Amino acid sequence: MSLRSSQNSLFTMIVPRLNPRLSKKLQSVEILITDTHILKDILYQLPNMKLVQVTSAGVENLLPNISRSLPVPTYTIVRASCFGILMGEYVVAGIINFERGLYRYFELQKAKSWDDMISLNFRTLSDLRVSILGAGVIGEEIAKSLVQFGATVNGLARRARSSEEMRRSSFVKISPDLQTLLEDCHYLVNALPSTPSTVGLLNGDVLRQCKNSPVFINIGRGNIISEECLLNALKEKWISGAMLDVFEVEPLPLSSPLWSTPDVIVTPHMSGPSRPQEVVKSFMINFEKFLAGEPLLYTFSFDSGY
Repeated sequence: MSLRSSQNSLFTMIVPRLNPRLSKKLQSVEILITDTHILKDILYQLPNMKLVQVTSAGVENLLPNISRSLPVPTYTIVRASCFGILMGEYVVAGIINFERGLYRYFELQKAKSWDDMISLNFRTLSDLRVSILGAGVIGEEIAKSLVQFGATVNGLARRARSSEEMRRSSFVKISPDLQTLLEDCHYLVNALPSTPSTVGLLNGDVLRQCKNSPVFINIGRGNIISEECLLNALKEKWISGAMLDVFEVEPLPLSSPLWSTPDVIVTPHMSGPSRPQEVVKSFMINFEKFLAGEPLLYTFSFDSGY
């Protein structure tokens, strides 16, 4: 596929699936924009590839296709960088939804019931402390969105940040200490990728450490907590509600209790959609750096899994 070199650059061709002719053509391609569900099947069929731009932030589905008998591909894979603002808006909307009880009013509307008592005790964002699991590019954008409304935001990361990094950050604190973040938040937002170290991170009784019974918002990956453990955390009031955009199994099975659990909002993995115009803008930033021989942004590491 190619790009028009105009201000409103868009794909001139979108190919939903590979065919033999296109697969052969890829042998000579040096730069590619593609979805991960296509890339995972052609990882080792790109002998001249230098740069691959994927259209998503999550790239964990590439990992099962890495051969143990072959070296990892030498070309650079970069993730799209356009999702942080979209996810930040989703999180802000979710918090306001819970604080004002908007989702409950929808049920009252269906029952034609006029009840203005639900939202009398709401908190504003400036009253709230939010812990974000994942303080990378997406987490930082979410924090920035929340801070604009006066929220206090702390983040989880594998390493603490320097004082200079914190001056540039919207987070008040970034720490590798999960327990501290769970103990001191009104909303808990997961923005972590799926890696061996994050799968099941909140399983068991981990959420028992939440002292304020926060609302859990999951926009990262569904396998950070099993459905069973999530339902138990709600039952035990370790968390007071959940807004879920990602799940262990997608689409969410019709048999899942989450569909009908009180104070749970289900959305179909739409908090950060891949829109062509934004993916192209993300690509062009790195393409210019690539031509100039500069370090690229949002690169994917096979070692870390993100």
